[in-house]
Amino acid sequence: MNEFLKLTIVSLALTAAKSAHAQDVVSDTITQTPPSQAESPQSSRNSLIQEVVVTAQKREENIQDVPVSITAFNAEQLSALGVTNTKQLGLVTPGLQFSEIAGFTLVYLRGIGTDSFLPYADPAVATYVDGLYIPAQQGLINGLGGVERVEVLKGPQGTLFGRNATGGAIDVHTKSPGQKSELSINSELGNFNDRKAQLYGNVPLTDTLAVNVSAVYNYMDPYYHTANDNCLLCEPSPELQADRSEGLRVKIRWTPTDRLDFSLAGLRLLQQGSGSTIAALKYPSLLARALGINGDPNDYEIQRNEPTQLRVDNSTVYGNAKWSLPWFDLKLIAGIQNIRTEDAFYDYDESQKDLVSFFTHNAYNVVQTQEFQIASNDSSWMGDRFKWIAGFYHLHSIGGYDPISLQVAGSGVPLDGLFGLVTPAELSQLANLPVLGQIPALTIEQGPGVKVNIHGVLRTRSYSGFAQGSYDITNWFGVTVGGRYQVEDRFLVKQFVTLAQPDGGEVQPPLFNYSAPIRTQYNFSPKLSFNFKPFQGGLLYLSASKGYQSGTYNGINIYTPPTYVQPERVEAFEIGAKTEFLGGQIRLNGAVFDNEIKNQQVTFVSLTNGGAITFENAPGARVRGAEFDAIWQFLPVLDPGVVFTAGGSYLDSYFTKYPNASGYSETTGLFESKTLNFDGNRIARSPKVSGNVGLNQIIATDADSGTYELGADAYYNSGFFFTAQNTPEARQGTYYLLNAHAGYTYEPWRAKITLFGQNLNGRRYSFASFTEDFGTATTLAPPRTFGLRLGWEL
Repeated sequence: MNEFLKLTIVSLALTAAKSAHAQDVVSDTITQTPPSQAESPQSSRNSLIQEVVVTAQKREENIQDVPVSITAFNAEQLSALGVTNTKQLGLVTPGLQFSEIAGFTLVYLRGIGTDSFLPYADPAVATYVDGLYIPAQQGLINGLGGVERVEVLKGPQGTLFGRNATGGAIDVHTKSPGQKSELSINSELGNFNDRKAQLYGNVPLTDTLAVNVSAVYNYMDPYYHTANDNCLLCEPSPELQADRSEGLRVKIRWTPTDRLDFSLAGLRLLQQGSGSTIAALKYPSLLARALGINGDPNDYEIQRNEPTQLRVDNSTVYGNAKWSLPWFDLKLIAGIQNIRTEDAFYDYDESQKDLVSFFTHNAYNVVQTQEFQIASNDSSWMGDRFKWIAGFYHLHSIGGYDPISLQVAGSGVPLDGLFGLVTPAELSQLANLPVLGQIPALTIEQGPGVKVNIHGVLRTRSYSGFAQGSYDITNWFGVTVGGRYQVEDRFLVKQFVTLAQPDGGEVQPPLFNYSAPIRTQYNFSPKLSFNFKPFQGGLLYLSASKGYQSGTYNGINIYTPPTYVQPERVEAFEIGAKTEFLGGQIRLNGAVFDNEIKNQQVTFVSLTNGGAITFENAPGARVRGAEFDAIWQFLPVLDPGVVFTAGGSYLDSYFTKYPNASGYSETTGLFESKTLNFDGNRIARSPKVSGNVGLNQIIATDADSGTYELGADAYYNSGFFFTAQNTPEARQGTYYLLNAHAGYTYEPWRAKITLFGQNLNGRRYSFASFTEDFGTATTLAPPRTFGLRLGWEL
């Protein structure tokens, strides 16, 4: 972060502090307190019973009035639940699973997601920030600073949220600049040298112009450590780097009239460290054992010869303009994102031996999007009964590796010397490894190590039009109809492999040079739903919808031509209910659903298959399930400040048709392409049962003193597989987590101190896992963590 940005933050913070008490203008709010709660000062302090206004249908509506399955939290609720980054959303949202591999965030919702870690891989759960689609998966896990609310929309959202929302959508809304001066500072200190800081400031510059700034800084030492196995031809393991991220977002809002609203924002986020490049080889394959690799037997311990490091630079500029007319509203959202991985090293053999490694200094994804909306408002024709929206969306992106380097036997140790450690019986089982003979520079007879550069860059052009309308036929019955039509072109700009020189140059001509035709895809994603209001505070709905994930190319290939992967399509049916009882003291929402998936895109990792990370289609899959979330203020008279929360998910997810699947032989441990059968296997990262319960207590002393807050929650997961092959080595068993916090807010100073602990039961469970040629590697989630948070608001 340069000196100019630092001075900007300090200047805005001082300005906000000086003018905070001089301003007396009420800012826009995103929450509403139910009338039943306004009677009790104590109960109104518990943020968990607040109702959140959401924009799941591209307009502001109370969450209980929207016929869509949604879990949503405002900023106060996120704080009360102890959620400080996006990956923790999975602990409080039924059916949501987060993991991270090599700096890429993998999100699964209701058993549907994407397990690929490539710059141009499309997520099946779409992410939006302030209405801007974020297709890149790098750097999504970060601290939540300056957030107004987070909405998790479940099930296909193909009509309003567009491409690649087959599993659902995560919609993050940051605070908008307003006419009230604000300043807040939050910090955190914890074990593993955990240090975090967040600053948010809002300053009204004129009656029509305001600016806000959100800055974050995170630092944490690794909870893993390196170990050395004294062996022949081994190098000492390098030290692990601490994880550090720093970011700044500046937003400017101009409202020249009551009908015009313009916003412009700029974001810069830098992340570096070991992070999710850390993975321990827990189950070495036959190939690994034959080469003397025994794996990492101890928890939180790894062996490496390459550094584990990652550096991601995310620069984004976006804005929107809204014009409210007497007949309808016009809105334009546009942005450009430039996400670059400037340094990434990955030790593929997961050992101290210098066998196989990948690294890149230039992995990127540049995305430009524009969305135009025209929507009804309260003054539109039949505005009280008929609500509609239509629009046009355009995306252009280019991204990939240019190049990613594959280093084999980089120390110069002859390959025949390494294979001299293998017994004749083991060598005969390894005879089918095609990589050893396909590339001339890698033959066993040649000996010295070699490096090849793999260039794979994909370009996408996508256009779509959408419309949706909701009509209240009576005051208790309504219908919603919508659809989106999309045309998309995808093609490889580059796909070739060259020998690399020691000085960084490349030997020409390329070893392999491939070409692939432009693939044009057409899709229509409709939606139909009916909603009923049988009693006050109750909503029932039935919906049918389709979702679509774009087809793509396998673009990181070495000695096999790139192949096309068919689009993934989902047909979803859902019945849901949203209810409130006893004047809002009980809120219970639930849904049952049935998703049919065609050509689900599945990822496997294998260097011996001709590439490193490869997609293929599973012809048929199905996810059926049910979920609920509840809030209960169960002692409204005796203790109005105590609130009970609960949520749960049941998933019956499996492949209905998956013959000719690719995976690793259970006999030899070698990769087999399209020879296995995964019919009936469970879909990856889809636990049969998961859920959470929590208890939150607010104790108000008096108006001139402060409030105490006590909270505890538990999370349960019945276990799941990390791969479609469902091998025991790639399975996470049943686990549960206990978290708690205790805080005190001194109202005169608006200062808060909180003591927290996460995974207090010290459960060791895998946060990520994948299987490759040398075996199955896993990344354990953090062990028991604890610390202190300090916050101050002006």
